[in-house]
This record gives sequence, structure tokens and C-alpha cells, in this order.
Amino acid sequence: AGDDYLIGEDGHDTLVGGPGDDHWAGGTGDDTYVFYRGDGSTSRTGDLIVEQSNEGANTLVFADLDPDDVRSALDGARWVFTVLDETGAASEYLAVKVIRAPDGHDVAATMATVTFADGTIWDAAQGLFLHLGPEDTESAGTAMNDTLLGSAGDNRLAGMDGDDSMDGGEGIDVLYGWNGNDTLTDSGTEGGDLLYGEAGNDTLTGGDGWDSLYGGNDDDTLFASRDGDALWGGNGDDSLRGSGNGADDMKGGKGDDRVIGGGNDDTLSGGDGDDFLSGGGGGDVLDGGAGRDTYFGGAGADVFQIRLDELDGDQVRDFDASEGDMVQILGLSDPAQVSLAIGSDSVTLTDTLTGEVAELRISGAQETDFVMILG
Repeated sequence: AGDDYLIGEDGHDTLVGGPGDDHWAGGTGDDTYVFYRGDGSTSRTGDLIVEQSNEGANTLVFADLDPDDVRSALDGARWVFTVLDETGAASEYLAVKVIRAPDGHDVAATMATVTFADGTIWDAAQGLFLHLGPEDTESAGTAMNDTLLGSAGDNRLAGMDGDDSMDGGEGIDVLYGWNGNDTLTDSGTEGGDLLYGEAGNDTLTGGDGWDSLYGGNDDDTLFASRDGDALWGGNGDDSLRGSGNGADDMKGGKGDDRVIGGGNDDTLSGGDGDDFLSGGGGGDVLDGGAGRDTYFGGAGADVFQIRLDELDGDQVRDFDASEGDMVQILGLSDPAQVSLAIGSDSVTLTDTLTGEVAELRISGAQETDFVMILG
């Protein structure tokens, strides 16, 4: 018991609080936050999880609570969970705050999954759509092919079954495609919208402001717009394209994805599968993840992030040290763990601890172009 600070570091951490007003920060990586009844605060901001919007896809676990025991709502840049007592009255609170979140919808870019004791799992879009406050406008489609248009206010639109078309318009909107091959568009200028395709081959397009786009299952196409968006492909072979304005954060997820940056300093992640990553203009960070990945940095000083245990015939097609390009070798306990052998068009990396040998297809690189990152 007491007011505790729980701080994680790089990697996938599990943080378990307790009674009192606790502050939790998992840091970089896919972290898990475990909450029990009685761990919350009587203040809406006393028990607080703090994350950066691009530090990972995290999970909140309500270990001894069911969905009927919890309500959630947006409060500025916080997603506030209210735990109900046996009479249905509010008894305690837990809040999630995301840095670089002009409004609460960006929480979905970080707290991707909420799980409960009865096995129920919310993805972020379900939690936001099903449990926002009643002051917002709601509209749900049918099993047919529907067209749903939002008002000038804050809207929640759900297409349900069928191939639906939705436009949130102005305001801070949540669009949920559900089943079918849906088209979700944010034509507003305010920003902070959440577009979630779910099942089907969906097309999602952000608007002005910092929006969050999630493809869900199947093969989706996601387009960023202005001011820097968060794009997550999810499952399936997805296509993600950044804008020419803001710095976009794009994650392909599972499947063989195409992740294309725009004209700014973008962050591109392929995830599992054989992915194609192209940075475009600006100084981009490209991380293919597991699988046999292909990288094009484009113009600017780009960083190609490689994990030795995920290297599987990856290729960097346009490495240019004169532009400031650099390769980072991640996930090491000691820089001496890896030895490099530079060839004319490839680099052989040897794990000196295990003897494992991996090859990165690359031309024009020198040993000074590689940076070893611990952890």
C-alpha cells in the first residue's frame, strides 16, 4: 500500500500496482499493466498510467473485474476508467495519459488492448466506441451497405455488417467499420479522430490533426493526412502511406506489409512478415521486424534498425552514408557481442556469444556506419 512510482525501461515490462495513488510508466516496448479492485484512487487522476504515443502497443489487465464492473470515458488527454461497486456507483478510478495526445483518442495508439477476468478483450476502438459519454452523437449501420455521415460535433459511427462508407466530418470522431470492406474517412480539420476498420479489406483516410488509424484484420489500406498520424495495419497484408506534412508513426503489424513514408521524419515498422519499407523524404527510422524485409530509406539521413535475432535475408537497397544513413544493431547486452564483416554488397554479422551468423544485404557501408544499441 502507499503512493508508488513504477517505472519500466526498454523492453516488454509487467507493472503491478496496489492500493494508493500510483504512477506507472512502462517506457518503450509492449508493456502490461495489471490492476485489481482496490488498487484505484478516489481521484480521477490519482492513479495514473503515463506513456508516450509511439512507445509500444500496451495491455491493461483488469485481473479481477468484468466489463460490467468498469465504465470508461475520455477526459481531455486521459482515458479514465471508473470501477463500480455492487450498487453500480463509482468507487475508484484509473486514468491513462498519453504524451503527445491533443485529446484522449490518441490513447488508442498506446493502450491497444484491455482484458478482463472473464476473458473479455477490448481493443481500444471497442472500448472507446462502446463506453464514451452519452453527450456524443451515435449512429450505427445495418447488415446492408450503409453510408454514415457525422455532424459538426463529436460522432461515433459504426458500420456493422456490409460494405459501409463513413465520414466523421468535423469534431473528434470514432469510426468503427466492423465487418465488411469499409471506407472510413475523416474530412474534418480538428484532429484527434480514431478510425478502426476491423474485419474486411478496409480503406482508412485521416484528416487534419493527429489521427489514429487501425486496419484490424484482413488486407487494409491506410492513408495519413496532415500533421502526423498513427497508422497500424494489424493482421493481414496491409498498405500504409504517410503524408507529406507531419511526422507519421506507421506500423504494419502481422502480414507482408508495404509501409511508405511521406516527406517528413517518419517512423516505419514492418512487424511480422516479409515487409517493404520506404522512408521517402526526411530523416526516417525504419524497423522491418521479423521476416525477410526490404528497405528503401529515400532522401535524408535515415536509420535502419536491425535486430540480430530477426535478421532473415533483409536488404537495404539505397544505403548512402554521405546522406547520414546509419544502421543500428538493437537488442544487445554488450557491443562486443557482434562482429562485423563488411563485403562489397553485404554485411555478415556474427553473434560472438552464440556463434549465430546472419547476413544483411547492403552496399556502400563501413563499420563506422553501424551503431550498437544495448538492451
